[in-house]
Amino acid sequence: MEDNRNKLIPAQLAGYTWELSGYASKVPFANEDSLTMCEVRNIFRLDPEPPQMELDDYIRETVRHKDLAYFSFFLHHFEKRLNSVIYRFLTRNGIDRYDPARFLDYKLELLQMLLFCLPRFDPAQETEFLKYAKHYIQDGLLFCPMMGEVGSFASLVEYRRVRQIGAIYNNSGKRRAEVVSAFAAQSGYKDDSVSADELLTIAQRNRSIVSLYRTEQDEDGEETGEDVTRDDSWNYAEILWNGIQAKTVTAAFEQLSYKEQWYWKSGTPSA
Repeated sequence: MEDNRNKLIPAQLAGYTWELSGYASKVPFANEDSLTMCEVRNIFRLDPEPPQMELDDYIRETVRHKDLAYFSFFLHHFEKRLNSVIYRFLTRNGIDRYDPARFLDYKLELLQMLLFCLPRFDPAQETEFLKYAKHYIQDGLLFCPMMGEVGSFASLVEYRRVRQIGAIYNNSGKRRAEVVSAFAAQSGYKDDSVSADELLTIAQRNRSIVSLYRTEQDEDGEETGEDVTRDDSWNYAEILWNGIQAKTVTAAFEQLSYKEQWYWKSGTPSA
C-alpha cells in the first residue's frame, strides 16, 4: 500500500506555525532505548498546564490562526481519552497492550491521522472535531495491524473487507462457500479484481498472526471502531487483573506439548 501522507501533511500545513516556547514535556523519556508505559501514555502532556478551553475551541483556534500550539494544548487534554481508544482496540483484537513500543507506534500513527485531517476541518461548521476525525482515527488504528499481517493490501478498504469476511468465517461456523455468499449478501461486495473468495483466503492465511478478527458492525455493515468522543479513564485495577490473567494463561500454555500448542494456535481441534 502506498502511503503518501508524509508528503501531503507538510503541504497541507504550509503556513502553520508550531512554537511552544515556555512549555516542556511533563514526562520526558528517560531512556529512548527502554521505554516505559508511563512515558508513552504521557508523551503529549505539557508543563506548565496549558490554558483551559473546550477541546473544540483548541481546534478552532488552531485552524483560524494556523497556530499548532493550540493543537498541542488539545493533545494535552485529549491524551487520556486517546490512550483509552488505543487500549480498547488492542484489547479487542488480542494484541499486547502493555508493549510500550507498540503502544507508541499506534499513538504516533493516530497523531499523524489527526494532523492529516486537521486542515480539512471547517471551524465554521457546527460539527465536533472528534466526530469529524472519527473515520481518520479508525483508519489509523487499522493501518498499524495491516502493516504487520500477511499479504500486500491495496488499501485500507481492502484490509477492512478482509477483516469483515474473517469475522464472519470465525463466528459463523459455516462452510467456505456459505461464508463467501453471506459476505457478498451482507456487504453487497462486487469487485472483479479481488473476489470475496480471495479475501477469505487472505483472512485464513492471516490466522497464523491474527487468531480472530473481532469487528463491531453498524447498520451499514461497516466497522464502527472506537468511540473517540467517549471520555473515560484507564481502570488500573482491571489492567492489573488482566496482566495477572495473562501470566496464568501463558504459564498454562507453556505446559502443553508442542503438538498441543500448534493445535491451540491454529484453532484446529486436537484429536
